[in-house]
Amino acid sequence: MPNTAPVTFSREWLDAVLFELDGVIAHTAQLHAAAWKATFDDYLRERNAGEGEDHSPFDAERDYRRYIHGKKRIKGALQFLATRGIQLPEGDLDDPPEHETLHGLGKRKDQRFQAALEAHGVELYPCAVDLLRGLRAAGFRTGAVTASKNCELMLQQAGLAALFDERVDGVEAERLGLASKPDPDILLEAAARLRCDPARTAVIEDAVAGVRAAHRGHFGLVIGVDRDDQQDILTEEGADLVVDHLCRLAIGDQHAPGPPLLADPSLLSCQLANRRPALFIDYDGTLAPIAESPEEAQLDAPMRAVLRAVTERMPVVMVSGRDLVELRALVGLDAIVYAGSHGVEIAGPGLQREQHPEIDWNKGRAVTWLMQRLDLAGADALPIYIGDDETSDDVFRTLLDLGGIGILVTEAPRPGSAVFRLRDGEGVRALLAHIGALPR
Repeated sequence: MPNTAPVTFSREWLDAVLFELDGVIAHTAQLHAAAWKATFDDYLRERNAGEGEDHSPFDAERDYRRYIHGKKRIKGALQFLATRGIQLPEGDLDDPPEHETLHGLGKRKDQRFQAALEAHGVELYPCAVDLLRGLRAAGFRTGAVTASKNCELMLQQAGLAALFDERVDGVEAERLGLASKPDPDILLEAAARLRCDPARTAVIEDAVAGVRAAHRGHFGLVIGVDRDDQQDILTEEGADLVVDHLCRLAIGDQHAPGPPLLADPSLLSCQLANRRPALFIDYDGTLAPIAESPEEAQLDAPMRAVLRAVTERMPVVMVSGRDLVELRALVGLDAIVYAGSHGVEIAGPGLQREQHPEIDWNKGRAVTWLMQRLDLAGADALPIYIGDDETSDDVFRTLLDLGGIGILVTEAPRPGSAVFRLRDGEGVRALLAHIGALPR
């Protein structure tokens, strides 16, 4: 049985945690194995048998674990086919699926996997998701690492993209020429992107190749997740601890609960790539300081300038408890959609929602309504909300379900569903300036 002794993540000796996506966060190994089996079996059945070739079916349990899991698809396919006495040329990255090359076979497998993912969705391990959210609440940086080229699709379908500061997947590994596991290249690249010393970074892996890679990379803590009775070999390959599920892991340093501080705005850059972002933002305490009388809370020129720049990059919606007329007068930007009275009154370019008598209406419901009206309901949409008061919690919870990013503005951390925290209006201005300067 795996080691049942608890381990506690502490900020005293760790800054970041890297998660293997397949097999640790998402229960996708069976989908991958089934896609590979269908691909190899079809190919072996159609291929004319040469001398010394073995065309028996691919074993979705034994062969997948031994040759494929945790490795680049080209390397895995090469190793499996070699056991059957078959050698195929690697081919080129742009080979179509019908080409009889390793890249061609990989394309066939990806088509099957993506179809299965679209049909069945992503099954998550609840303990892993709870640990991921708890680590972020305690201020740890987090990264997703996987040999899969479907990382972005899986994270979007699972609604987890905003919970990772960085990710290094098969696409990035191929682009950068990184060696596959058991070499530590992918893990070291993820740590570098997180600006973390590997010695102060934990790695959680379920594959033998992944544990071996983390050990070779001299990471501070290597945790093996035993999904297939592999405790002994995971330990032999360098796991400091082997567990059967991640509920056995605890998080220390929770005396200051709340989302981690977004000290570096560039951490959002990778999440904005290939997504359709939209900014939802509160007014009082976020764009303008809290004042003794409401009329004194004025938007200064620098903040208005960066906000205007963001409107050229993405849709911007002002969500406030102030009434619609007052809110529009204070901000004074025609390109913005205004949601006054906590989202009951909405008006902007091409939008109009008059006051209605719904009792169960809040900022979160208003954001959901606006996402639909602004054509931002797809999986590739990325809603970002910045707010400071308790009414913002409704939006933060909504965004977790939509795969968006909630950012709480507060000096003192407090628990909730936000993904990041900014200390004050100056932090908001710096973030908006960064977003507004990003290439379109």
